[in-house]
Amino acid sequence: MATTSYSVINSGAIEHHTNKKQPPSYQDSAAALEPMTPLGFPQTLKAYNHLNLEGINTFFLCHESKENRLYAVTTQHTHRGKAAALGARPGILLHSGPTKIHSVIAAAGDELLPHKLISEYEYITGGPHSDIILVDHTNPKDSKNMTTDVMRARVTEDGYAAFTFHVKVGNNPGMHIEQFSWIEVPKRTAGFKRGGFKLVRHSLEEQLTLMSNHYVFPPISSTKNEEILARFVYSKRHQWRLARKVFTFEFTNEATPCAFGEQWKIIAVITATRLYQLKFTGRATRGGIESAQAFRRLQLCV
Repeated sequence: MATTSYSVINSGAIEHHTNKKQPPSYQDSAAALEPMTPLGFPQTLKAYNHLNLEGINTFFLCHESKENRLYAVTTQHTHRGKAAALGARPGILLHSGPTKIHSVIAAAGDELLPHKLISEYEYITGGPHSDIILVDHTNPKDSKNMTTDVMRARVTEDGYAAFTFHVKVGNNPGMHIEQFSWIEVPKRTAGFKRGGFKLVRHSLEEQLTLMSNHYVFPPISSTKNEEILARFVYSKRHQWRLARKVFTFEFTNEATPCAFGEQWKIIAVITATRLYQLKFTGRATRGGIESAQAFRRLQLCV
């Protein structure tokens, strides 16, 4: 199992990472991850933010109604928690059941990266990119047994936000790594009344480019005719209720999760949930991405 440590030692805007080695890439570490325990994700998940003492930092992925809770998602703010998957970084934690006492199976948080002037790794609060973390379900509290990918923010040719990641797809044997992107969809688009994101699979040509250097992306367009694998749709903004629906996640085809495999299914859900947190912090639009990129460059110069 690849080794990554997420404990931090600083309390400033930039947090220092105690492991001087670079965190393993998804390509290097995904093969060592234990087989994922199958989860019962339905075709559609509805996220409700419950405004109570628990709901301040917790919301729930539900099926038909808010009473039918399937999975809890806890929000971790800077210095407010030290979950093994995130250390003290702000981010979210996806649990294997409907309460936060269930084990963590995946997480997403602010990007961890090297600083130019020191040898240790740091995270940047408010940066544009996100670390996506799969947790070894056989030992979920061990921060050394995790695999990490970076979901990179960018802007499409026609000016919409996009978030690209890669994940191991398929079922043993024959699993392989492919690239996908969540691409912003404007309001009043068919199937996206209040706007949101569509999950698309990159073409073979795009995948080869990304595999050779995942810091350089081929251009993409929000209007390109691609198969939509999943939808993330915002809910009505002003809902003064104790249980407020904040978004809907939907696999467009019931067979898609089985075809792409368990790791892909979990990554699709955790990245969609991360989109909601990025929107909440103003980083899920073109302007938000460009501002976060500028802020990232400024912090790296400190």
